[in-house]
Amino acid sequence: MPTTITLPGKRRIWLDVARGVVIDASESSVSVVHQERDQRQYIGGTPVVRAGRLHSEVVSLSKVWLRAPDGKESAYDLSDFPVDVRVGHDMSLVYGAAEGIEEGSVFGALNNTTGKFNFDKSIHCDRLRAFGLYLPPGFYKKRMKWGLIIGSGIGVLCAISAGTDVSFIVAGVIVGFLLSLPVALLQGAIKQVQGQRLVPRLNHLALAVVVGTD
Repeated sequence: MPTTITLPGKRRIWLDVARGVVIDASESSVSVVHQERDQRQYIGGTPVVRAGRLHSEVVSLSKVWLRAPDGKESAYDLSDFPVDVRVGHDMSLVYGAAEGIEEGSVFGALNNTTGKFNFDKSIHCDRLRAFGLYLPPGFYKKRMKWGLIIGSGIGVLCAISAGTDVSFIVAGVIVGFLLSLPVALLQGAIKQVQGQRLVPRLNHLALAVVVGTD
């Protein structure tokens, strides 16, 4: 039965626990190659494209298979919050999302046999969105839209006072759009920081939910 918690800002999140016996566990490391953007330069008036630099990083992968009490088997990726487990250990995984989102995201694990646990301490941006801790859909588009509307309104008022000069309307739209850019970026950065700072609180409450189910 899901448990509902409330984070600061009246953010309501449901949490649930998947428990089972470990039937398989694996850990591996892979090298991921990233390429920077190509650089375009002009040498003597001739465009020259320089390929972006390549750099690699080693990423650790941790996966586990659990058999639930009803016999159903499921695989989980614990790469962002690995926990030492062996076949036969009893394990609980906590998952959840913001109210209104049916499919939850797994972000913590507890090895009931050893008592060891771990949580995703950062939670990537795409996963924060499921918990309502990241920017809502269309965040920047809405702010650009309001910037254009406000700019157009100011332009219309200026045009009326100046004898319906259309150039004021055009100038208002441009100014509104330009002003909305830094405002939207600043608001987005603030909201992302606020959401990220709530992750420790989310993990703390989630651990209480996991322990409370035992």
